[in-house]
Amino acid sequence: MNKTKLALAISALGMATAHSSYAAEFTVSGDITYAYDYYASNLIDVSDASTFTVKVIYDETAPIDYVGEYTGSYYVQEYAQWQNAIESMEVAVYDSSGEIILHNLLEIDEENSYYYYNYIQNYQIDYTNSYSDNQQSYFYIQEQNYNSSAYNYTYAQVYFYKYALDLFDSVTEAPFVPTQEQLDDPSVYGHFYFDDYGYDDLTGNYYETYLGGDVTSMSGDIFTIVDTDGDGVPDSEDAFPDNANETTDTDGDGVGDNGDAFPTDPNETTDTDGDGVGDNGDAFPTDPNETTDTDGDGVGDNGDAFPTDPNETTDTDGDGVGDNGDAFPTDPNESSDLDGDGVGDNADVNDASDLSATVSVEGSDSGVANILLADGQTIADIVVASSEECKAGAKNHGKYVSCVGKTLNALLEAGHISDAEKDALQSTVAQTSVAKPASSGSNKGKGK
Repeated sequence: MNKTKLALAISALGMATAHSSYAAEFTVSGDITYAYDYYASNLIDVSDASTFTVKVIYDETAPIDYVGEYTGSYYVQEYAQWQNAIESMEVAVYDSSGEIILHNLLEIDEENSYYYYNYIQNYQIDYTNSYSDNQQSYFYIQEQNYNSSAYNYTYAQVYFYKYALDLFDSVTEAPFVPTQEQLDDPSVYGHFYFDDYGYDDLTGNYYETYLGGDVTSMSGDIFTIVDTDGDGVPDSEDAFPDNANETTDTDGDGVGDNGDAFPTDPNETTDTDGDGVGDNGDAFPTDPNETTDTDGDGVGDNGDAFPTDPNETTDTDGDGVGDNGDAFPTDPNESSDLDGDGVGDNADVNDASDLSATVSVEGSDSGVANILLADGQTIADIVVASSEECKAGAKNHGKYVSCVGKTLNALLEAGHISDAEKDALQSTVAQTSVAKPASSGSNKGKGK
């Protein structure tokens, strides 16, 4: 019978975590010597043959699951097994033109597989007579899938004889890394088996394909999974191969995700005050109560009574006018003093007080001190206002002087001026020319 050849890819990788130990990747090739379709009851046509390959990746530090031993009359049988050490096996059969005529990927898929099982096993028989010892390393994977309309059971296995591919010194040691010399050795020898069985309820058909063949050659390149910082992530996948605390940099800002307070923001890495805003974008990176300063006055918006006014930050009396612009920052009833007399405009009877040092009437200085009263008026405000009012209604100078005198008496009675100051003011009023008759000097010459 002519031979067909199989391409078989086996990924034997520790499933728990990545390791920093050596790992091997290599390819073995060989001939399919047996192919059978059970339900068609015939051998599959293997006359159009090519090659098969086996790609193996595994972790030599995988923990052992159990060890077995049996002693017979003429031999001692030992074996050790490492379960769940294989991730996948990929089987492909090629014709001579390189076209795939059969392909199946077996992988450990907890979410989608109904059942799966895999192991790596070392097997050894020590004969007590003249027979040579039998030592082998196995790689095996099984996967079952089931739903309401179909069932599938598939397994693949490949194993190597120790004399042709020496992968262990002791049965209880997981298969170790082959050397490049082993990969290039044409005397490598082993076997593979593949079985694909199932039932399709929709068609009512059973099927089963069984393949077997010999591993006759091997090639490939040894590579090393380097993990410089020993964090369980290979350097090739580690954004920080020298830092055991970091492996990824999601935002690409040069700071690892573990130490990056903002792992998805390339503009931020730290949040010193822990307020949720990165230091680069935080106007107050050491103050957890502040993040922005809209008006740029150096006071954060949260603590700034006027966050959009760079000239104001506080309002001590709460009157809505900032302290810097409030003439009375501690008086909620006052904020301005237009005449600068120290009395707020709201309480000031006269917002434009005469703040001269002494009181003048109609341009004449009385010499009387011009004091500021509690209501915001000055003595000058009152006297001048009285003078203007009396001037408007006086029929003659005497009436005018008498009218202003009433105001002066009121100031005296109120204690705002003294008797002497009243007399000085009264004298000044009397000396004015208000309401005096015009001079008649121009008529005196007519009688002569």
